[in-house]
Amino acid sequence: MVAITVILAAIIGTFVLGIGGQNQQTPQATFGFENDEATSGVKSTHQFLVNVTHSGGDKFDADNTNDLSIETEGTSNDWSLPVSTADEFVLANDSGGSGYVVSPDGTANGLSEGSDVNVVWTAPDGGNGQIISEYTVPS
Repeated sequence: MVAITVILAAIIGTFVLGIGGQNQQTPQATFGFENDEATSGVKSTHQFLVNVTHSGGDKFDADNTNDLSIETEGTSNDWSLPVSTADEFVLANDSGGSGYVVSPDGTANGLSEGSDVNVVWTAPDGGNGQIISEYTVPS
């Protein structure tokens, strides 16, 4: 009985004193993916667009996020923090067959029809990265 009490006291003390590791919780948010026909502006040079929109939930900022990125097959593009409801990241596929991503900072990277598109969150300490939303570009 004494041994059990000592073990429990050690476990509780570890967490009370902050010696045990901290679990970083993934922000809870939803993302919408919408296809849009090419009609005007940047759209006119592309066959179609995929808009990734933060639809609601937690805001992603330096307090809860090291990195938020949009990843396609072989490419990763940082989504500049903070990211909150109604913020958008635009993916474009040109009509010439080779695709690229048009991100908020204007950089271009590979994207093609049938590509998987993932929103990837990384914890503030740089660990615990995980896919928090995914989509497949229509063919």
